[in-house]
Amino acid sequence: MNMSSVSTEVNVKIERLEERTLGDLRRFSGFIKVRGMVDLITNLDLEANPRSAKRSSVTADIIDTITETPEFYPFKSKGILIGAAEYMKYDDDCFTLTIRNPRLEGILDGGHNTLAIALYLLGEAIALNNRDYSEVSKLRKELRKVKTWSQMKEKWQEMLPKLQLLKTMPSASRDALVPVELLVPNVASEAGREKFLNNILDICAARNNNVQLKEETIANQSGVFDYLKRVLEERRPDVYRNVVWKTNESGEIDLRFLIALTWISLGAVDLPADLRPLPGTAAYGSKGAAFKRFDMLIRHKEVAEERTDGNEKTWEIINPQVESALKMVPQILEAYDLIYANYQDAYNANGGKFGRIVEVKTESNRKDHIAPFSREQLDDDLCIAPAGYMMPVAYGMRELIQKNPETGLLEWAIDPVEFFSNKDNLAQVIGSLKGILRDADYDPQRLGKNESSYAQVANTIKAMRLEFENQRTASEAQEKVIAAEEKIKQLEAQLAALKG
Repeated sequence: MNMSSVSTEVNVKIERLEERTLGDLRRFSGFIKVRGMVDLITNLDLEANPRSAKRSSVTADIIDTITETPEFYPFKSKGILIGAAEYMKYDDDCFTLTIRNPRLEGILDGGHNTLAIALYLLGEAIALNNRDYSEVSKLRKELRKVKTWSQMKEKWQEMLPKLQLLKTMPSASRDALVPVELLVPNVASEAGREKFLNNILDICAARNNNVQLKEETIANQSGVFDYLKRVLEERRPDVYRNVVWKTNESGEIDLRFLIALTWISLGAVDLPADLRPLPGTAAYGSKGAAFKRFDMLIRHKEVAEERTDGNEKTWEIINPQVESALKMVPQILEAYDLIYANYQDAYNANGGKFGRIVEVKTESNRKDHIAPFSREQLDDDLCIAPAGYMMPVAYGMRELIQKNPETGLLEWAIDPVEFFSNKDNLAQVIGSLKGILRDADYDPQRLGKNESSYAQVANTIKAMRLEFENQRTASEAQEKVIAAEEKIKQLEAQLAALKG
């Protein structure tokens, strides 16, 4: 996550320039030569583009056009859209763009075009002044393995000297014209730049609507997940790096699923009157509903304030209780993985045969045997619990949360990782579900959408917690008695010594 205020300067030359002004925006349109894209690709990433670019048949077709019929490229491609809140224009139609907010400025649309051009230029750079055919073959083989923008950027840095040389070397393909639009503020003032940044996200979303953008991608661009990101980056960097925060980004963890689990702790918060906690049935049945309610929560005036951090828009949490709930998420995810890996043994400990359940067999054949969040490899013969079996147990973690009587902040009465690491505890919790599971004919959908499933687990964990707290109180009382008796013995010894 880039929250830096360091600026980046990018130089571009727009051929056949046209200029239009309307309201608060100024638009420059025209073309950039393919070789003129080198500076853009070197200095910019696709943070401002809601979809991450990946190599595909689309990028292959673009490369073929540049290579074989470059004269048709400006007619076949919609090109790229660039946004910059600060710029300088020179007499030769060259521009210097100053990018201070990479999440909102830069390449707003046209990520696949940009990736395709980058891959084409890398192919050209490999062949440039290289007469070692075995080396060329090796490098082209490595280039074919490049699938994503981040992988491309690694290769790009390795080949940068040759790519800079390509900028000066015309050819029909390297001079193919890339359609470009450059959006900038109409008024070069702080107010004009601020208004531009406020409007650019909507423009970006509208330009990308040829493939429907997920709502969570737009929320990510606007900073709704920033605090959660910081928590995960600090305490679960493995999870943070693996979440698909925006459309087409690489990663294996579904953001909507992650957000659904945040409501385990958020549901214990004293929410504003116009917001309700998300019940487990809704978290299971509609991950979209979980996201929408999270989005509403963060944007609520009693929960967070929209701020500018450096030059980036973000949401700063002002509700300490919400903040404390989000700090619990790393432990929730770790406990979820524990439940997932040990569900089979816990079920079987209650006299069951988990592997014989048809729905479990289906899930086990369909799913990779990998922990959902840590992505650790599990035993190949493990029988996997369907999501409908998992969610009632996971939501039971809410019963392990308490409010600090002095601060009102949320804290764990019992650490959920410690609780579910105890196999007897997990067996007791899952054993309480067996009757409902049998009545539901072992259907994951019926179990996951049945409120009684969640109530049963909640009551079981609540009773277990009360028992643990009573044992703890009794143990503490016993320790006090022993300490008092020891003190009495010491006093008696001292008194006897004085009499002697």
